[in-house]
Amino acid sequence: MNPLLKLEYNTPHNTFPFESITPAFIEEAIHEGMELEMKEIEAITESAEEPTFANTIVALSATGELLERATTGMYNLLSAE
Repeated sequence: MNPLLKLEYNTPHNTFPFESITPAFIEEAIHEGMELEMKEIEAITESAEEPTFANTIVALSATGELLERATTGMYNLLSAE
């Protein structure tokens, strides 16, 4: 199981489980993160509600959590290497 796809890492302070992360896990998490973020954005743009700051700007800023976690882990590993 890809540890990057979990919301909780079950590590001290919920830090990345670096010893368990492989390049294939990073790639999978990035692809899944992009797909999920596109679905989140589509849900916002296709909403029948009248656009407001809360349901557009705030909602858009809350998208892409999985993609952010995957790329953060990747860049941390890259920096450590």
